[in-house]
Amino acid sequence: MTKRLAWLATSIAMLLAATVLAACGGDDSTDATAASASSSASSEGATVKIGTLQGVTLAAVARHIGSIDRALASVGARASYEGPFPAMVPAIEAMNAGDVDITYGSISAAIGALAGNSDFKIFAIEPNQPENEGIIAGRDSGIATAADLKGKKIAVNRAGTGEYLTLLALDRAGLSRDDVELVYLPPADAASAFGSGQVDAWATWSSFTGLAQDKLGGRLVISGGELGSLNDTPYIVSSEFAERHPALVAAVYRGLQDAAAWIAANPAEAARLYADAGLPDTVARAQVDAAERLEPITPAILARFQQVARYVAERGVVPGEVDLSDRTIDDVEEARR
Repeated sequence: MTKRLAWLATSIAMLLAATVLAACGGDDSTDATAASASSSASSEGATVKIGTLQGVTLAAVARHIGSIDRALASVGARASYEGPFPAMVPAIEAMNAGDVDITYGSISAAIGALAGNSDFKIFAIEPNQPENEGIIAGRDSGIATAADLKGKKIAVNRAGTGEYLTLLALDRAGLSRDDVELVYLPPADAASAFGSGQVDAWATWSSFTGLAQDKLGGRLVISGGELGSLNDTPYIVSSEFAERHPALVAAVYRGLQDAAAWIAANPAEAARLYADAGLPDTVARAQVDAAERLEPITPAILARFQQVARYVAERGVVPGEVDLSDRTIDDVEEARR
């Protein structure tokens, strides 16, 4: 069962203190008010460093319409947008260095980072949009199906979306990772290798799928949807920041929710925004039609995360199954009340 946040420790301590004071005839209301004022003061004037990624996500829309900025301003804080980073892993590296407080990416990449001892919490997700990820084949690769990947070079990002999708595709075709050559490259280098024919296929996502097809002559062989991908987009916050500033995490969550509402109310403009960011028109429209939304962490979502963690551990992507039960925030909405 998802554990309560460490950020509730202050509230629990207040409750225990109030109980002791009541038993001694003290007035707990004064202590509670003082603690609340202290928490508000610590967030007043704070800057939330948000690591943005290349591509099209709810966070990109939120930045475009200013919904995160407004939500943070309502609690006396502001946003600083760092990046864009090409993928989640470099954004997490920036978080580890203290240069990013909140970022996002894929659950597969998040699990890989947690296996490497990064310290963060997952506080929300965008449910997976599996049609904007998949295996893209080069024009002269001779790859028409997943089975044709045998003997081919495939560009993937290590312990992230690319490696996860490739393993799913190999499973579907009855192949093993020994039947292909995985070429570990970050997105920019993968694009160069794919465009120059140094690799036969590229397992990729978001606007990179549009780049591979529209600009580099590739063809989608199989999508994440066809592979049964569970590659949700988690929003993560450094554990230290979560403990110190729960109200600011909640404000960012509210800003993302407002962005989802804007997409629902402005589907044509949202589709244009996605297309301008690199998604093929058909994928952009499908992403809007899928009613992009933000969800808090629930037991069902945690079970999905754990399923991916188990899969990548069994396939040797990470050294052991990452336990996500203490790596999530299941009450982010409560922190703003």
